[in-house]
Amino acid sequence: GKIHKISGVGLRVPKTDVWKAKDIFQNGLFESAQRRARALPKDFKGKVPGGLLFGLDNAGLGKKSKTLFFAQMVVRGEFAFDVIYECADPTSRIDSEAIDAIASNRRKEFDARFEATFNLQEKGFSKEQIDMAREALSSLIGGIGYFSGSGLHSRTPKPEHGGTEEGGEEPELSLPYSLFATTPSRPFFPRGFLWDEGFHQLVLRQWDAGLSQEILRSWFATMDESGWIAREQILGDEARSKVPREFQVQYPNFANPPTLLFAVEAMAQQQLARGMSKALVDDLVVDEEEVGGTCDGGSDGCLDDLAVPFVARLLAFFQNTQAGDNTMGGGHQSRASSSVGYRWRGRSENHTLT
Repeated sequence: GKIHKISGVGLRVPKTDVWKAKDIFQNGLFESAQRRARALPKDFKGKVPGGLLFGLDNAGLGKKSKTLFFAQMVVRGEFAFDVIYECADPTSRIDSEAIDAIASNRRKEFDARFEATFNLQEKGFSKEQIDMAREALSSLIGGIGYFSGSGLHSRTPKPEHGGTEEGGEEPELSLPYSLFATTPSRPFFPRGFLWDEGFHQLVLRQWDAGLSQEILRSWFATMDESGWIAREQILGDEARSKVPREFQVQYPNFANPPTLLFAVEAMAQQQLARGMSKALVDDLVVDEEEVGGTCDGGSDGCLDDLAVPFVARLLAFFQNTQAGDNTMGGGHQSRASSSVGYRWRGRSENHTLT
């Protein structure tokens, strides 16, 4: 193809509205096209070229005061182009001619590391199955994001089984906080989900234990003093714009199964494999007072500072808010009456959200 024209436009919008870039640009483009259409001669006949109505005029380019910049390329025929983000270090810049070679090398490195980590070929999986697994891992890693803002939280527990709320405080925005997390779906659910995260970390920690540790640490940092973690992290105006109002509020009596403990358990098993005694691992997981010097400073995760005191607080939250009745019908004690029972809150006869 042949490049016919390259142009752009710079806009100044409040930083709080930058996330609305797509809507801002489209609205401005349509308004500009309407003005241009009205300016056409009344006796104009024939098809109006799209570039005449929707072409950008380079307004605002080169001005530091602008907060949004848009580029437009008009090409005739088939085409492909690369977008290269350059860093300040000139030795790290990538030449467009080298992109194909660099991408090919990165794929080979990824495939080799993937097999060394999961040994799927050695285990006898087919090429199609391995390709699918690679895609799944790539999507999981690509969905990792850093989110910040306020969440809509209620201080008042929500009645169960679809009951109506009476009295209590209105939900309000929390103080701003941040979260480093994986996401279950980048296009449809681009935010952290507590239930999903535990399963994600079972895979991610095998690929990069240090990265997994940072994500777990970030989730635990969102825990309040009672041990509650919001099950869906809808932080900021942009995130809330994608969620129906009735699902935005996070209630303190609603919980997700503590799947983060899967990752903590895996870390404990790794510590056991390194020679730490089982008694010490058990103490670290359940005792807030035991903050021993067992961390070796490596990137494989440190059980002591990660699990304490968060795990103890998390377990206390479940015992305080999700406790169930351990008796069976007829008033007889079940054989498991000596253990703790749980009954999930937040479900109705027609809907299971938590």
